[in-house]
Parts: sequence; C-alpha cells; structure tokens
Amino acid sequence: MVGQHRCLQGVAFPKRYLSSGFSPDRRQRASLRAFQLSSAGPLACAQLSPAETSANSSTGSPPFELRLGKPTIGGASSSARLKASRPTFAPSAVGQQSATSPAMPERSPSLPVEAVFDDETSLPERSPPPSLKRLRAMKFRASGRGEQRLKREVIWHSERGKPRKVRSEKSRSAWRTDKRRDEKIFSFINTSLRSRQPVRVTPSSSDTVSAAKEQLRDAKVSGTRIIPEVGLPHWDHADPHLKMLGWGMASWSLKAVPFSLHLNELVVQNAKQDRRGLARHLQDRIGRHLRERFPEATPSFWFAVEQGSLEQPHLHGAIQIPEGQDELIRSALRAAGGSWKSAIRQLTLSPRRNAVSWVGYSTKWLYGTRVRLRDEKTTGASHTIRQAARAWYQEARRSRVTLYP
Repeated sequence: MVGQHRCLQGVAFPKRYLSSGFSPDRRQRASLRAFQLSSAGPLACAQLSPAETSANSSTGSPPFELRLGKPTIGGASSSARLKASRPTFAPSAVGQQSATSPAMPERSPSLPVEAVFDDETSLPERSPPPSLKRLRAMKFRASGRGEQRLKREVIWHSERGKPRKVRSEKSRSAWRTDKRRDEKIFSFINTSLRSRQPVRVTPSSSDTVSAAKEQLRDAKVSGTRIIPEVGLPHWDHADPHLKMLGWGMASWSLKAVPFSLHLNELVVQNAKQDRRGLARHLQDRIGRHLRERFPEATPSFWFAVEQGSLEQPHLHGAIQIPEGQDELIRSALRAAGGSWKSAIRQLTLSPRRNAVSWVGYSTKWLYGTRVRLRDEKTTGASHTIRQAARAWYQEARRSRVTLYP
C-alpha cells in the first residue's frame, strides 16, 4: 500500500472553511472547530505518505493530519496544498488523550476516504494579466534607465554649476493663461490708442493695468503728459486677444488690407461638422483657393469668426494683396465664402487703418461667438502671419516698444 489514509468519523467540515479567502489563523480555528462538531458531514482528509505514517507511529502523534488549501484544477499537487497547524495535544501514547484535548472519535471504515473541495465557481478570481503599458513600465524600472537618466541630468547641471530649476506654484499661477487679464490688457491698449495716448509694453507678468490707469489720472490732474507702461505675458501663455494683437502688427508690416466676408450657410454647416474645428476648416478653405490662384507665393492672411445677436457667422480679418492682383484676391475670398445672393455685398475690402483698432473691431464679439457656435477656436491665420506675430511680440516685450496711435 503506497499510503495510508487517516480520517475522523462523523467530523463535519463545511466547505466554506476550505476557501482560500480565510487567513491562516482562521483556518486553524476552523480546524479546531471541525473536531468539536458532532453532526455528520463531508470529510476533509488527506493522504499521508509512508514516511509520515511511520513518523507518526514512532513519535506517538495523533493518527490524522488535516491539509487545507486551494486545490489545483486537474489534480491537487503537494505545492498547492497548505498544511494547517495541528491541534495541540499533550505528549502521550496513542489512544490516550489529554484533559484539554478534544475527543477523537474512532475511524469508521464505511466512510469514504476522499478530499472535499469547493467547486470551480467558488474559487477566487484570478487577477488579469498586466497590460502592455504596465509591462513596459516594469521593464523600464528593472533596467534602471530611469535612474541613469536622472543621474546624467544631475551630473550635467552640477558640472556647469547650474541648479535644477523648479518653478513654484506662485510662478506658474502668475504666468498661466488668464482670459480676463489678457482682455483687460488689450482693452486698455486699444482704448488708449483710440484716445491718442501712446502706450509702452513691458515684459512684466503682474497686473499693471490698474497702476497705469492711476498714473494717467495723476498726470491729468497735474497737467503733465506721460506714457503709461503695461505688461504683456509670455506668448505661450497669451490669450487670443493678445495673439491677435501680434497678428495685426505683423500684417501691418506686410501691408495687409482689412476685409469682411459673409459665409454661405452650407459652408458654415460643413465647417461645424469638421472634427478639426470651424476655424481650421475655414483657414484651410481660404488657403486652398489662394494656392489655386497664387501657386508660387501664397498671400498671408488672418481672420476672426464673428456672430452677433440675430446675425449669421461672418469673417473679419486682413489679407496681403500683391501689387495689381486685387481681382484674384476678391475671387479667391468669394469662392471660399460660398455662393451669396449679392456678390458685391459679400466681400468688403476696407482701406488700411490702425492695426490695433481693427483687431479690436474684429474681436468685439469673440467670447459671444464661441458660445453661439459652441467652439473655443474661432480665429485662424496663415503660417507666415503666426511666425511674424510671434517674432514681433517677443521683440516688443524685450525692447519695450511704444505703440503710437
């Protein structure tokens, strides 16, 4: 006989005690509880090897041993079974019991000798395999490349004597994009230039509009004439109001002409359905018609979509007109706007005026248009205008340019 079975007669061992969700201490209490139950129930027993059987008979250990654990599907292995702690018995001969030990019933040969386990549905769910992203992160951490990269950065900064720059929360909040701040700055510049008051721009990030207004009031009381200074935020943290200020100044240097263009309803509907956004759709549409007529050098342009109360969406902007090519520019803009009931009223090319005042007129319903069109981007410009505007904006902040009416 390869092994001997040791079981208990009439020991009720419920299936819930075999669940792997119990802690080892609870399994031990459950095993002690099982010996005290008197009602008949399913038995949980294990097969003892011949070596264990001879060891038990030589040492006088109780002729049984419970092994609790989660079985493996397809057959239980020794690694899958977890031994539970044996009940404490006083060292005595086989058949003698301690006063504190529980009563051990005799073995019944009629009882089946088999291990009772839970079905597959009661087994705990296995954790899903790690995702590809997590595997890559684990591999990256195991390789130590992250620590090596950080070490190289520290060495690079230490060799040059430059500490690593860490921006504080106050610095980030001062330079973040603030719509109300930028709208206040642009409104002050536009109002001052319209009243024939020059303004000097500075690279300050603080609220300088209130201080500039106080300076103007004091100068008016004293009868002196001053040039107030107003700070401009960084280009990367500027609102469309200030970026369009750069667009207007850049188009002024390129001798662009202001224009107003009415759009067809079908053109507006197609632009709204474009995933890239309404402004990007109109920007590509205007650029495509300009490239068809000017394949060698496409004129630069910028625009802002405007829709007031009880109005249809239309464009205000500026476009560069080559010498003697007015009709081609008109035909390109009319084709981009779509068919209109009156071609004469669809497009208006205004004479050159102050760039800041025209930008202020083009953006007078900027936020209202965003709400009505349900689109955050309602401005567009060609690549040349964007590059020139960024260069002018940064140079104006650096050299403290004075804007004259």
